[in-house]
Amino acid sequence: LKDAEGNLTGVFSNNAGVFFMDEVYDPAPEVVDASFAKTARRANALGITTVGMVNPTFVSMENPYAVLAGLNAKGDLPLRVFLYTDLFENESLTLEQIKEKYAFSGTQVEWHGFKQFLDGVCSDHTAWMLEPYSNAPDTCGEPAEDPERIRAAIVRAQEWGVDTRVHTIGDRSVRFVLDCFEEGERLHGKRGCRHSMEHNETVQPEDLPRYAELGICPGMQPWHMLLDMADLAKDDAVGPERAALSWPLHSLLASGAVVHLGSDFPVVGLEPMEEVYGAVFRMLEDGSNPEGWFPQERITMAEALRAYTYGSAYAMHAEDRIGTLACGKQADICVLDRNLFDCEPAEVLEATASLTMIAGKVVYEA
Repeated sequence: LKDAEGNLTGVFSNNAGVFFMDEVYDPAPEVVDASFAKTARRANALGITTVGMVNPTFVSMENPYAVLAGLNAKGDLPLRVFLYTDLFENESLTLEQIKEKYAFSGTQVEWHGFKQFLDGVCSDHTAWMLEPYSNAPDTCGEPAEDPERIRAAIVRAQEWGVDTRVHTIGDRSVRFVLDCFEEGERLHGKRGCRHSMEHNETVQPEDLPRYAELGICPGMQPWHMLLDMADLAKDDAVGPERAALSWPLHSLLASGAVVHLGSDFPVVGLEPMEEVYGAVFRMLEDGSNPEGWFPQERITMAEALRAYTYGSAYAMHAEDRIGTLACGKQADICVLDRNLFDCEPAEVLEATASLTMIAGKVVYEA
């Protein structure tokens, strides 16, 4: 990034940071193992049974997925890990080669599809917008990757019948990826795909119905909203009219889309209650905006919990196994220490897991 005079600031935004990973983060194997195992235990203690691990991972290891599988096989990583690897691998590898590369039989680490970035974030003007930024009128942001390359890779994934997730924050990014998925479906049919768009931070009203029409599952991380809310970063960047289109949780659910909630860890914390709190209240932790930030997009506690459980399982093609409690499904269960439906807002953030089970096995008990 550069300042107003064009001088380099020393800040490297978004994908630029990856150039330094091998130099600043090259841990010994035993450190890697300990770090992953510690994070998995932390996840279990928060009631988490399944994670979607999405590329790029920004770690210097050649194949971190094999490390995860090895730990899982030994019982040191008690989590289901559903992998979404680099979309651009489908340019050079066949589907069979990709499946073989990420086949970890006998483990709970499974390959589920592709992931890629298209843009950045609004606060530093790297999200790709249809109109210029309100506080930077000389730019609309720009794509982080060549849009034509993204389009071709998405269409190829659709031809293969493979789910694809794309980071889309700006309204132009959202529209472009919806167009790509629509093209893929027109050329190759639905093919059983459940593609996902991650973040969906600014969605124009005319694009809201397209998610359900195309069967696209919007992934949302409400704690991002609270980060921008604290200093009005989003409002300042895009102005009041577009700010009102931010994180349209209620509108997407009302349109019939299957919304799924998550954390986007390690960009923000791993705690599910933070995401549930953000989705339901859209309120800062100090309660200074009790009505919520654009409260028309608040959702109910029941809707938030369903999106975090069934919605996430559905988006990952796993609702036949997990996501709800039913006969014949695998017993992935989290027992909380309180009834969230009877909690004041601040109490939701204090809720903790008393018990966590994966496939009927207790992996955490308070």
